[in-house]
Amino acid sequence: MIAEYGPTSIPPTNATGRLRKVRVAIQGCSHGELDRIYATLLTREGPPIDLLICCGDFQAIRNVADLETISVPAKYRDIGTFWRYYSGQTRAPIPTIFIGGNHEASAHMQELFYGGWVAPNIYYLGAAGVVRFGGLRIGGISGIYKSNDYRKGHFERPPYDRRSLKSVYHVRSAEVYRMKCLRARAGPKNGSPSVRKPIDIMLSHDWPRGIEQHGNTEALLRKKSFFRQEVEDNNLGSPPNEELMNAIKPTWWFSAHLHVKFEATVNHRRVEAVDAAPSASIGLVPSQVAGEAGSARSSKEMLEKRVARVEERQFTNFVGLESLPCPTSDSLPDLTEQMTRFLSLDKCLPRRQHLHILNVLVEEECDDDRESNESDGKNAVNQLEYDLEWLAIVKKTHKLTQANPSFVDVPNEPVTVSEEEIEDVRSRFHKRHLDTSLENASSNTNFLAIPQNFRVTAPPHNVPGSNIPPLGGRLVGNPQTDELLGVIGLEHVITVPFSGTSDSVPPPQPAPPRQQVSFAARSSNPDENEIDLDEEADETNMDSLEGAREDANEIDLDEDVTNEVHTDGFDQEVKKQRTGSLDEEQSQPEVMAVPCSSSQKKETASTKL
Repeated sequence: MIAEYGPTSIPPTNATGRLRKVRVAIQGCSHGELDRIYATLLTREGPPIDLLICCGDFQAIRNVADLETISVPAKYRDIGTFWRYYSGQTRAPIPTIFIGGNHEASAHMQELFYGGWVAPNIYYLGAAGVVRFGGLRIGGISGIYKSNDYRKGHFERPPYDRRSLKSVYHVRSAEVYRMKCLRARAGPKNGSPSVRKPIDIMLSHDWPRGIEQHGNTEALLRKKSFFRQEVEDNNLGSPPNEELMNAIKPTWWFSAHLHVKFEATVNHRRVEAVDAAPSASIGLVPSQVAGEAGSARSSKEMLEKRVARVEERQFTNFVGLESLPCPTSDSLPDLTEQMTRFLSLDKCLPRRQHLHILNVLVEEECDDDRESNESDGKNAVNQLEYDLEWLAIVKKTHKLTQANPSFVDVPNEPVTVSEEEIEDVRSRFHKRHLDTSLENASSNTNFLAIPQNFRVTAPPHNVPGSNIPPLGGRLVGNPQTDELLGVIGLEHVITVPFSGTSDSVPPPQPAPPRQQVSFAARSSNPDENEIDLDEEADETNMDSLEGAREDANEIDLDEDVTNEVHTDGFDQEVKKQRTGSLDEEQSQPEVMAVPCSSSQKKETASTKL
């Protein structure tokens, strides 16, 4: 069975309301395996999952034309089953949010640059975004880091050439800058102190640079020995993500990309103390302060580093996992700002540690933006909402949104949005709510709830014409983006107005009656296809790591085959197992595919991603 963390969050020190539990499932690289992920979560024992979060390589492929916009070798392209969710044939059984990775249907993602529904109940956070769910504040940044594109504007437009097909998913400095602005704090609100919550959960596809130094580095290198040189050179991970983690100090940070489970805990008080020292290099974690870049670490420094990591884990585990709400002085620092728990997960394959469940205690908020409606019950609380501060930041920094390859002049210091600027965004959404309520008496009572305004913008798979890119492959736009920009008062820059009509694409098809699938055999032996993700591998028993070792027959679909050249030995190491085609699963009931049984786990040489 899937093991669970929790409850691990620490409510505000001035908490006066009731506490409730939110169950969040975290998935590493999805690689189009939505059916398998949902099936695993729905057949687990225990209370239902409130929210599923996917950390990239989601692959929201609507049709054959979208396959031309995904950066993988042609022979590994597979239509998958997302198009069923997109077309309405199947509905996601769990509210799902995701960020983009480096294997996405980029034209589809670019339509929703600011975020939006890719299918009913499945929400994309955009190039960067922040939303609220059940009292949690969740942020994410899509793509991976490449230094040569980092400071450029978003110049890519479909149809993509060979270069832009890769650069379109590279993280840009403007989005990282906006996320850094979230560390600002607000002043009084309605005569009483109002402190904005820090980010509870932060998502990225690639890791923050140096994060491996805050966990069991040696265990990681036993699983992924070809990381050693990057670890020694302090090049494993994304420098912008490292800066961002130190700036906003989220409670949790989840990643994927490297196809391995890895846990770490960053004690920000230690980091800040070392950064303040004269010998410390700006932005580096304590274990990375070793003089000139690339210089060898002495054995004494390595020993001190290991001791510090052990002490940090002991201290952090006590505070983060065992502490309960208790009266504290306002002079004491907020524990959520002192440390960040990091977890990276594997890709969706049998015997891989790709799913994790987090139980989070949150305080039930009394929010003026959410009108009372007891009949809505839990669903009224567990719904996606816009984050006002984030939208105010996006509006204030709109000049940084550029659609050309020139360098973007990003300020050195984060901007602070005022209460007046946040109130302006609030009033705009309230006005839209009032206008909508006049037209629709059954509209949502929470005017910050993200509207269920999903719309098909390209023909789904198996519909005539779905293999032909609309508008000759040019960017189509999305009415969700039009609506959001219209409400907050911004113009299209990277995106374009939706150019389709109600007659140009078919409406979503109603979902067929849900068919019951028997999981009796699976339930009788819940450990057959699932992994206890909290179970620590025995470092002295190498056999316990066999499931995480690299297979010589695996193929690395994350490798940048056009821009990066590795030695033959390295290529052999980084080959990763193919995720397997879902073609076989398409003959199964519409609701979802059942994870392979032990007799079906062997992958064939003809399967695709």
